[in-house]
Amino acid sequence: DARRDWDVEARDAIDFTLGNHYSDEESEVLQSIGQADFTIDRIYAAIDKLKSLMTSRPVKFGVTAREDSDTKLANVWRTLLEYIYDISDGQHHFKQAVHDYATAGIGYFYAYIEPEADYGRGEVMFTHLNPFRVYVDPASRDRYFKDAPNIETYSMSDYYADYPDSQQKNSQNVFTPAEVEDKDYENTITQRYRIIERFSKVRVPFYRVADQQNNTETIMSATAFELFMAENEAKFNNNTFAFVEIPQTRIKVTASLGQVLLYETILDTDTYPIVPIPNIWTNTPYPKSDVNKVKDMQRLLNKLFSLALSHAQTSAGLGRCC
Repeated sequence: DARRDWDVEARDAIDFTLGNHYSDEESEVLQSIGQADFTIDRIYAAIDKLKSLMTSRPVKFGVTAREDSDTKLANVWRTLLEYIYDISDGQHHFKQAVHDYATAGIGYFYAYIEPEADYGRGEVMFTHLNPFRVYVDPASRDRYFKDAPNIETYSMSDYYADYPDSQQKNSQNVFTPAEVEDKDYENTITQRYRIIERFSKVRVPFYRVADQQNNTETIMSATAFELFMAENEAKFNNNTFAFVEIPQTRIKVTASLGQVLLYETILDTDTYPIVPIPNIWTNTPYPKSDVNKVKDMQRLLNKLFSLALSHAQTSAGLGRCC
């Protein structure tokens, strides 16, 4: 229920950004009393100015070394981050995320591995996600959803089904995914499928292996530990190596198409690859946007303009008394 309410509120904010400020009922009431449903749209200009200010310059990354010996490595990481931003067309995705942040109340970045990039060698890249295609556990209370047990996103899917319908009159004749849902190319019938990617936290065993002769310690995954143990079985029997199992949190990705399981994999990270940028934080996964805070002022501006126009029309229609 909370998610549906947020969808309606976010879609209403998007309509206000697009200039659709009246519902059909409100428009009919105004026309019945001789007032126009014109708008003096100040929201779109404000959103556009915000995006321009925040994205006027390319993003710069800063990496700080923990100690002097890490200075060169920090420079390498900074170069890699700038490279990933460049090959991902980061400026475009950053602008769209800022737009979602200002209108819907939250924007999303999504980091992923593109296996076809660099002639099949693969690249780490990122993109933005539409907020209507991301579903977060409603019990999450962390600003960046770090405490969420799972996050779901719909990719390569019937996008229209995730986009809420408008509650406002489409006076500006704008087209959104809700309006073009049934406008298939050349009236062809396309069968659509929804691919769901589910990101959840799981516990994965790791091993701390201590070399008691050389007084060193190595962290190994379960697969690496099995290979290492098979190659050094004698040393384990002689207590040259000692180990302890340490469970660690990792992100599991499960992709499904209906009841068909496409793939499962475990990412070697404890951080979700979906990164939110919430606007007005409400201590829930349903933040509010800047547009929600100024809708009443926009309605007041429209009402004052409608009254002034109605008064001007009435005054112009009066004849001279003498």
